Amino acid sequence: RVLVLFIVSSIFLSATTDPLTINKRIELIKNSTVIILRYPIHIMLLNERYEIKENIGNGGIGAIYLARDKTLDRAVIIKGPKLDNGDASSLLEREASLLSRLTHPFFVSIYDKFRITEENGFPEGLYIVLEHVEGKTLKQIVSEEGGLRANDVILLGIQIAQAASYAPSQGVH
Repeated sequence: RVLVLFIVSSIFLSATTDPLTINKRIELIKNSTVIILRYPIHIMLLNERYEIKENIGNGGIGAIYLARDKTLDRAVIIKGPKLDNGDASSLLEREASLLSRLTHPFFVSIYDKFRITEENGFPEGLYIVLEHVEGKTLKQIVSEEGGLRANDVILLGIQIAQAASYAPSQGVH
């Protein structure tokens, strides 16, 4: 990427409608020095499509990243293997297969899966791309509010029961 920096006098910052002053400013702009600075901007890119924004967690089988899908211009979650986990790809493959069968408000959608050899410091293996859902985690809510109200616990229990009864109807056991 290129940063173009124009060095101009502070005289350009004041407003005027006087033609002579405007012409002087145009002449000064034409004669101004243009400095082009080249500097590296390291964007962590996976599969030439996903810009990694941050690592938001580490699970038992791998790492979880917040990313931006450049093609569809949307936030996504990417789950991938950790350096030291050889079983991660088979477990992620199973997760992808199961999630692809589920279309329900209480399950995130799977958008993509891809396999890479080591790329930009990310380990070799299978990666899955999931829907990003804005909001707080249950852990954050409990931490901030000191627990859940009884009504919220009941509502959460109902939602979990609905999701749990839906999954087997789609062949997910």
